[in-house]
Amino acid sequence: MRFNTLLKLSSFLSLASVAYSYNGKMTFYGNASDRPSINAIPACGIDGVDLNTNYFIALNEEQYNDSLTNYYNPNTATVCNRCVKVTYKNKWVVGRIIDKCPSGSCNYGGLDLSPTIFKTLENLDTGVIYADWEYTDCSNLGK
Repeated sequence: MRFNTLLKLSSFLSLASVAYSYNGKMTFYGNASDRPSINAIPACGIDGVDLNTNYFIALNEEQYNDSLTNYYNPNTATVCNRCVKVTYKNKWVVGRIIDKCPSGSCNYGGLDLSPTIFKTLENLDTGVIYADWEYTDCSNLGK
């Protein structure tokens, strides 16, 4: 009986610790100095958003909108300021969600990456990659 209980508990804990990952089309965006556009406010707004980072990400519209607590205010997305680990060809980098892809430009699972993130994974001339990503803590931001 005790072994059976331990086995069930062990199985539950291993399932609980599994992070869900996504796969999608990755492109890049930003200005010449690898920053978000200074002419447009990102969907997450400017309060509490680090616009001086080279490691910014725009999440696809569907997943972004699914996280809104107030559909009429894009600044209320619970994904804002969350970090994601993007993995491609045995390379990975962590970036922070500060924006939403323009309508129709990213499918479910897709991300627009900063040029700095994209260059860590692949040459900018490639333009588009298909990579995996998952939510993670921000302690490895930029690594």
